[in-house]
Amino acid sequence: MEKTISFWQHPDGNKVRILYLSPVSWDNTLMADIDLNDESITQVVGYEENRHQIAKFNLEVYSDANIYRKLGHTGNDLAILHEAWNIIEKYGNRYRSLQIHVRAALQCRYTYTDASYLPLDEIRKQMNEVYISLCNGQGKSIFFCGTTNDLDIQMEWHRLHDYEPMDNQVHAWICSHAKIAEILKQWAKEEGYDTVVNSNVDCAKKRNAVIVYLFRKSKT
Repeated sequence: MEKTISFWQHPDGNKVRILYLSPVSWDNTLMADIDLNDESITQVVGYEENRHQIAKFNLEVYSDANIYRKLGHTGNDLAILHEAWNIIEKYGNRYRSLQIHVRAALQCRYTYTDASYLPLDEIRKQMNEVYISLCNGQGKSIFFCGTTNDLDIQMEWHRLHDYEPMDNQVHAWICSHAKIAEILKQWAKEEGYDTVVNSNVDCAKKRNAVIVYLFRKSKT
């Protein structure tokens, strides 16, 4: 799958546009402009009144009308991204979701698979393949499996409340329905994967939780 977040430089060289496209919900989508000169941030979230603006930009960047340059994660581009990141950090929690998504892009390794058309057995097979590749002969209880509607924010929650993912590496499957993700989580529990959270999860976070994810815990 394409990455959920992309970074674009304005032709004047002084602004970085960040586009986060949620694989689950418009309400989780956002777009922000970071001004590298005056260190200001202008953000729009994907609520109904803003969707046209975000969708229009997402279409334009892949057309001949595009004036922005896509930024990579190496060399001078990476230096520009870190400059934008430092500005976001200065605002503390004012742009908390933006901060979490950019940190995930720059510091973490999250892999998404579109599982909306995959049979359950194939998803289970892929999950077990992840376990085999990372277990080093240890049992499944050293892995955590959960469901969410926003992986970046969910992983931030884990870091604050229970587990760090080893090497910041997480594998996620986007299912066709939250019930499918829940079936996979229940299967993972029966297989011996850890599925127990150490704090109450906001019910709103569980709505439309079509993403099932798996990571090896770096601490217990």
